[in-house]
Amino acid sequence: MGRILTLIFAALMLSFSANARIKRVNNSPESNAQYASLENALIDCAAGDTILLEGSSKAYGPGDAYGYDPIRITKPVTIIGIGHSYKENEIVAYPIGESYIGSTLKIVSPRVNIIGCILPSIEIYSNECQVVRCQVLAGSQNAIEVADTVNGCIIRQSFLVGNVQGNGYPQNVNVLNNIICGNVSQFERSRIERNTFGKYNRFGGIRNLRFCSVIENVFNQNLKNSQTNTCSMLNNYIGDFTRDIESDDFSLDRNYRIKVESPLYNKASDGDQLGAFGGPLPYVVSGLSDAPIIKSYSAPSEVNSRTGLEVTITYKLDR
Repeated sequence: MGRILTLIFAALMLSFSANARIKRVNNSPESNAQYASLENALIDCAAGDTILLEGSSKAYGPGDAYGYDPIRITKPVTIIGIGHSYKENEIVAYPIGESYIGSTLKIVSPRVNIIGCILPSIEIYSNECQVVRCQVLAGSQNAIEVADTVNGCIIRQSFLVGNVQGNGYPQNVNVLNNIICGNVSQFERSRIERNTFGKYNRFGGIRNLRFCSVIENVFNQNLKNSQTNTCSMLNNYIGDFTRDIESDDFSLDRNYRIKVESPLYNKASDGDQLGAFGGPLPYVVSGLSDAPIIKSYSAPSEVNSRTGLEVTITYKLDR
């Protein structure tokens, strides 16, 4: 039920264009969605279309249609999933699938948006693309690679386990309000703002940046050898922040929230907290959409015409 509510809300918000179409994808056997394969939905899409990638216990991509090769996105489309890590973050009281894409996404079209999905890695080769509220699990590899030809893209509100890597110094890459368990490196004239650099096998940081603005981030490590001497460094925290966050279990995004009693909580220039959970577009736990998610519901096993059907629903609104 929570899944349906989220998808309906997303569909309404994105139906602003009379020519854009919305395509449902669900690879569960009992689904009545238009497509069981993400690849087939991409083939049928036109510029401006939206793909709603519904939650499933099966991965999208590998084995669906074309094996284990990267999935190429060659049209300006939007892919919206339902978020990630619901069970781990105790968001809902019942099992729910994820919008898990099992292959690398290779984005070669401009104006592509990837929202609320979980996947192993993303390669960006074109301008004006966005990665929002996703979880990218690359481990010690590159979570997101941006080609040197790119001039303008946004990576925000995502949980990135792996490096955010520019190949040949792409420009105007905005990395905003993410939890990054890896390094951000080789970007030029870009903005690295309000991120929390977490831990995978070691703490992440910044490397080899040229003329970038590095603003109100939370770091663990010393930045003296990061080769960022041409960058503007404004109001960043550098040091051991494990005592300032809710838990040092760095595998859960909810644990990166800064405690209210911490001095980092109101140290930002706007009086908000430093790092991923501060600012006008803060990080959202589990990549939840802006629609309420049904945390639990109850209904009687029997009903009669006199009393009607009484249903109790609890919404999860906490970010």
